[in-house]
Formats: sequence, structure tokens, C-alpha cells
Amino acid sequence: MKLIYSYMENVEKMYGSVQKTKPAEQQTYLELVRNLLKMNAEETFLRIAKKADITLLAGPLIANAYFHYASHRTSFGLVWMKYPKIDMDLPNWNTIADFSYILGHEMGHSFDANSFETNELFGKHPLSPKTREEFKKRVDCIIEKYSKYKFSDGTFSNGEKTKGEDTADKIGFDLAIRLFKKLLDDRRQQKLPVIDQYTVEQQFYLRMAYSQCGRKYDKSDIESAKNDTHSIYEFRVNGMVSNSDDFAKAFGCAKNTPMNPEKKCPLY
Repeated sequence: MKLIYSYMENVEKMYGSVQKTKPAEQQTYLELVRNLLKMNAEETFLRIAKKADITLLAGPLIANAYFHYASHRTSFGLVWMKYPKIDMDLPNWNTIADFSYILGHEMGHSFDANSFETNELFGKHPLSPKTREEFKKRVDCIIEKYSKYKFSDGTFSNGEKTKGEDTADKIGFDLAIRLFKKLLDDRRQQKLPVIDQYTVEQQFYLRMAYSQCGRKYDKSDIESAKNDTHSIYEFRVNGMVSNSDDFAKAFGCAKNTPMNPEKKCPLY
């Protein structure tokens, strides 16, 4: 797998056409949006006659990370790799809980439920029928788990639709926990003073959950959420942590409770 970082060295050049009429700081919000859309449309038409640039997964100002299934490449915008995700003044587990989890999630797409069915990597190393059968059972467990989550309108989530992202979440979550355990030294054992009532382990899980923090879905959002391949924030966080014995131990969750069910879904 290849990682692609969107550097910001040529930001002025890249977005220079937006300021053809007047400097960006003198434009209204609507003018900026209109000029950005115009610039993107012009660049799209110019690329038609050129050789495809498969590295162009996201612009440098996009605060997100992406995985490109066709090329098995992961792209990160450097603007995304800053505070609060990465900060040298914070305990290092802060970075592990956020950036490392997201990195593991994006890399995990090479081995998620969707990739497992079509992945060319496995074509070079054929899997036995027994292995495929076992993996399918594990994916089915995750599908069943997420399909039990209920939206506020009383309907249920579609675990089949979200299985690719849910399994990638599982991979990223497990990798972050392994790294957190391995690198626990004096610096990484520091706690954040504002939530000092929690242990380091508990703060780690709270920080990881914060990476999926967003406004609560209302009725108008539900139909859109049902068509998304991502589970909504609440389902993503609860799905990951309730599938972890380490989380249950850190918070002392009683057995056979929603956050520590008896049946858990291992993947790798």
C-alpha cells in the first residue's frame, strides 16, 4: 500500500485562479464558493485530455483522509495532520487514539469486508475455502451487530451496507489499541488535567471517541444516513468499543450489558 500526503507548498499556485478578480480576503463567502466551483470545473475539463493522475485523491486543504480501492492508496491532507489530532504538547496517546486509529482505518480498507471479496492482493496469494468461510462468519457477526442499532425514527441500521466501513473501523481500532499498549511509557502515561478523574486508559478511549464526534442526527438527516456506507457517529463509536474486552476492562463494564455483550466479533 502507498501513502499519499497532500502537501501545502503550492497552495497559492493551486488556488491562484480564485483571486483573478480580487484578493480572496476581499471576496464575500458566496463569491469565494462560486469561484472555487468555477475553478474546479475548469480543472476537471482540462484533465480530460491529460493522463489520469491517480495520486489526486484529495486537495491539500481537505481535512480528511481517503482510501482509493482501485490503486490501494491512502491519502492524507497535511492540514488534517495538525492540532488537535497531533500535538507535541499533549501525551502521545492522544495521537495514537486519533491519528493512528484513522490511519489504521484507511489502511484497513485493503482488508475490509468489501476488499476481501474482490481484492487482487488475495488473488496473488489464494485463500483456502476454510479461510474464506471463517472470514465470512466474522463479517456476518459484524453485520448482525450493526444491524441491531436503531435510528431515532425506530428503523434499524443496514449492517450489510456499512460493512466495509465497520470492518475498517474494527481494524483501525484494534491497531490503535495494540500500539497504545506497546508504547505506554512515562510520557504516554500522562493524563489530561481537565478530565483527571479518568485513568489514562479511559482517557484514551474517550479521545478515540472524540474523533467521531459530530452533531446529533435529526429526522431530516436519517434518510441521508441510511444511504451512507458509514454508520452514524453514535453507532460507529458504540460498535467499536462494545466489541472490545480492553474497553470493558478499562471502564469496568458488567458482563452481558450493552457496552460489554457476551458475544463479540473478532476479525483478524
